[in-house]
Amino acid sequence: MILGIDYGEKRIGIAVSDDTETLAVPSETLEPVSRDQLVDEIIRISAEKGVRTIVVGMPLSLSGAASAQTAVTQDFVAALKKRLEIPVEVQDERLTSVEADRGGVDAATRDARAAAIMLQSYLDRQRAERS
Repeated sequence: MILGIDYGEKRIGIAVSDDTETLAVPSETLEPVSRDQLVDEIIRISAEKGVRTIVVGMPLSLSGAASAQTAVTQDFVAALKKRLEIPVEVQDERLTSVEADRGGVDAATRDARAAAIMLQSYLDRQRAERS
């Protein structure tokens, strides 16, 4: 199973893959108090679900350049890598929140949906690279 994370300052969307790592589905939204508590929660979720890889959405500007949020997310990825023994990868997440907003969902649902959209892109790319 692969865990997808849409990292934000206020909320963190979580998605998981199915057992075949073909389909991504929204799971939950976290509202951490601190980065350490968030990392602890990610470790707990990963162990509970048998996660073998974590994919974090990397926020880039529409041009593909780094943004202010890119550096914050890179620091979060570094904190995960420091504490986890499983691979932590990144995936471009441009426009995932816009796509997740379709259908008029609330903010918490949007973040988990954005994580699922990002994770699905990752799964599709992995499948294409294996073909």
